[in-house]
Amino acid sequence: MLLQKIPGQERFQYLNSCVLLYQAAFKGNWQEAKALLDIYPDIVRKPITEGEDTALHIAAAANHPNFVKELLKLMKKEDLELKNNYEQTALYFAAASGNVIIAEEMVEKNDKPTLIGREVIIAEEMVEKNDEPTLTGGEVIIAEEIVEKNDKPTLIGEVIIAEEMVEKNDKRTLIGGEVIIAEGMLENNDKRTLIGGEVIIAEEMVEKKEKPTLIRREKRMKYTPLYIAALLGRREMVSFLFGVTPFKDLSRGERIELLVATISYDFYDIALKIMKKDELLATTKDINNKTALYELARKPFAIGSKRIYKKALMQTLARQLVEGLWREVRLLQGEQFYDHVKTFLFEAAKMGNAELLIIVIRSYPDLIWTTDAKCRSIFHIAVLNRQETVFNLIYEIGAIKDMVLHYVDEENYNILHLAGKLAPSSRLNMVSGAALQMQREFLWFKEVEKIVPPSYLQKKSIDKEGKTPWDLFTETHNDLKTRGETWMKDTANYCMVVATLIATVVFAAAFTVPGGNKGDTGIPVFLKSKWFMVFFISDTVALLCSSTSILMFLSILTSRFAEEDFLCALPGKLVVGLTALFMSIGGMVAAFSATCFLVYESEISWLPIVIIASAGFPVALFVLLHRQLWVDAIHSYWSGLLLGPSKRRFFFFGRKRRLF
Repeated sequence: MLLQKIPGQERFQYLNSCVLLYQAAFKGNWQEAKALLDIYPDIVRKPITEGEDTALHIAAAANHPNFVKELLKLMKKEDLELKNNYEQTALYFAAASGNVIIAEEMVEKNDKPTLIGREVIIAEEMVEKNDEPTLTGGEVIIAEEIVEKNDKPTLIGEVIIAEEMVEKNDKRTLIGGEVIIAEGMLENNDKRTLIGGEVIIAEEMVEKKEKPTLIRREKRMKYTPLYIAALLGRREMVSFLFGVTPFKDLSRGERIELLVATISYDFYDIALKIMKKDELLATTKDINNKTALYELARKPFAIGSKRIYKKALMQTLARQLVEGLWREVRLLQGEQFYDHVKTFLFEAAKMGNAELLIIVIRSYPDLIWTTDAKCRSIFHIAVLNRQETVFNLIYEIGAIKDMVLHYVDEENYNILHLAGKLAPSSRLNMVSGAALQMQREFLWFKEVEKIVPPSYLQKKSIDKEGKTPWDLFTETHNDLKTRGETWMKDTANYCMVVATLIATVVFAAAFTVPGGNKGDTGIPVFLKSKWFMVFFISDTVALLCSSTSILMFLSILTSRFAEEDFLCALPGKLVVGLTALFMSIGGMVAAFSATCFLVYESEISWLPIVIIASAGFPVALFVLLHRQLWVDAIHSYWSGLLLGPSKRRFFFFGRKRRLF
């Protein structure tokens, strides 16, 4: 490090200056920095941290555009290419911060750092290597610049070599695969010829030995400013850097990682531009062996219903992106085609991305028959993951439905067995309460049961227990059923306490009317007032609704809690009980408000309004806190409508038929 090379007192002074400049850059205080730079002008391009960050690195990271602008006036063009110990330029920090103004100032002075990135090892794996491999294919692009150093040519710039590199017989041998990045290469013997620039070795290699050995292969990735901005979701920064970064100089690996990152953050307009520049990215896999269509498959709402303009625009662009990527994938043939399709088809079914499935199956209907490694179709996956939007498409395929439903997986599980399995927690937690979750599970089982032959109910798995679908359902849902019973009883108890209190209060209020009664006749004093009628009606509504609520919750407590009860009986009683409880609360508050107007309106006109507003707050709070439970209860009660035939979308296009 530079700091370790500075001796004694000079090092102390240098460190003190570095700290002061660091503080000024971090705070964005240009006056302090300028005073220091007037004394030590060269420190503007010197590292001021142990990580060898310059003041420009710090100011960019701290998001101070004015400070950066002034600092750039004192720097040379090549100073912007300075990197810290992690191979990061100041533009890298600006990209991470998302401040486009800072990036514009830097690129205006020097645009070369747009291609300078930090090389990182993403993963490591052990692969086989032959002692004497021979490389075939590939292409060589001559280096940008070669300079002389110590009478030997030295390559500067970027060199891309094979993923594995071993030493053999004093010669460096490149073994095929994908690509990694090296800083440079020196000629070190007479048998090697120095070539510069970008060297891409083909993935194919010819084996000459029958005894492979294991070597460690590193998967590497270069984090350019453009990629780091996309990785952090800096939309404006990505848009700017994409316009100034030479796309042709990005490797195929960098391009696919960038495409996947933009899709991940819904930057579909930028993703479309990337795909149009390199259509082969549609069939390229990223460092995690995933494709762009796989990332889109995981976003079920990307091309769904349109609500607001911006969202509708993004959904239109997402659809164009899917269609463009799919157009390229369809050019593949045989196993290569199905290998790519299976990477996203079943993920789309798992995530409930019916729109993507409709797009691809419209243009390639045979995909309906496609199965995964466990012999499951997209409809089997939809049932297993409780995706009703995908499952409902099965009603559109006519007699094909019966043949697809005949599929059984490697455990001899039919589609009804899969409905008997417990849903993933992410799907269960979409509704509140174990009882409503149990109701949704039982509904799925009964709906699938309707469309399969009766014999499927008796089909057994191939394991030693030989479970039927119903056996599997009762076994996997036993804990959920127990928790659902406990949850339902607790909810009924708590709500019944509130309903009982309300019934007690409003019943007493009916016979102790505000203002009292006339002594000789017993008629209420305010009988002819309109507010008295409001009081009487509200009190009556509150009493009737609270009584209804008590009866509903009492009925829940005395239920037998069989599996069938969770389907309609219990959710229905819960909906009626909660609705009646909310209405009784509203009636009680209305009766209280009418009483305030009757008693105080003639004397203090503003007091009833204040009291009513204050009384409404706890009621509103109660409703707000329990609103989601009420909504979930109603949604669960009517959830049977979510499963079943819907509008035909697979092969029907409305008035204008689209051809693919």
